[in-house]
Amino acid sequence: MIALFKKLFPHITFILSVCLIVFTILDIYNPVLSLLRSDFVRISTYVLGGVCMVNAVLLYVERYLRSKQRSKRKERGNE
Repeated sequence: MIALFKKLFPHITFILSVCLIVFTILDIYNPVLSLLRSDFVRISTYVLGGVCMVNAVLLYVERYLRSKQRSKRKERGNE
């Protein structure tokens, strides 16, 4: 299950980031649409922030576990 999240969250983050960049560009060229003031963009921003936080936590945990495994291997090699 965690492996699925490790693969899925970076893709979701990328897709939402590209969508927000496109909405920003469209809003600059056509302010009448007021895309950045819509509820969809507001919710997308919150979802992007949440996904980024979860992605960061997963990466931190993965790196922590890898460093723990490396230290155990070094301890076994020194004995």
